[in-house]
Amino acid sequence: MNVFWYMCAPDGAYPWQPEGSRQVDYGYYKQLAQAYDHLGYTGALFATGAHDVWVLASALLAHTERLRFLVAIHPGLVAPTLLAKMAATFQEFARAMTALHGGLKPENLRDLEVAPNLWAGIGLVRPGPGTAIVGSPDTVLRTLEAYQKAGVDTFILSGMPLLEEAYRFGEKVLPRLDVSREVSKARNYTWSTLFDRDLSTVKSA
Repeated sequence: MNVFWYMCAPDGAYPWQPEGSRQVDYGYYKQLAQAYDHLGYTGALFATGAHDVWVLASALLAHTERLRFLVAIHPGLVAPTLLAKMAATFQEFARAMTALHGGLKPENLRDLEVAPNLWAGIGLVRPGPGTAIVGSPDTVLRTLEAYQKAGVDTFILSGMPLLEEAYRFGEKVLPRLDVSREVSKARNYTWSTLFDRDLSTVKSA
């Protein structure tokens, strides 16, 4: 199972209101990244927010040891060849990335009651799709395990404020899950071609 936690601004107890918003700066992002790494999350999702995700993710690489990075991209805004090079370079150091797509709000709010202990109303206060698991740590655990039995193996989770909820979930639920954490091996290159070759894939005679 892969469990990722959000890394974006705004943040706070209820950041859709000025009085519930938290000051977010580089120091706070470092605190988040190191907490996710320490708590045992698979990685962090760098979602569209107040800061450019590529710059932010690159700035935090040196502050984690095992954390994988999922970086939101927007096809069409960056030339494909440049985006490919950015993605390849980032994957070399950060191990993972993905593209995300937004959703639409339903006209009937009752449609947000998707199932017992599941609430999709988070999309009313922030952009993008989302479904909240509501209940005790045991309820959250049972819900995630039910999704896993249905074939879901990757979860992108969050809570507000990000730091406190990362710790609460990371201490009460995450240790009870079989979470995957992959670490890429370093690779060797040569200048024999325009694009570097990965020597770890070359068989010796």
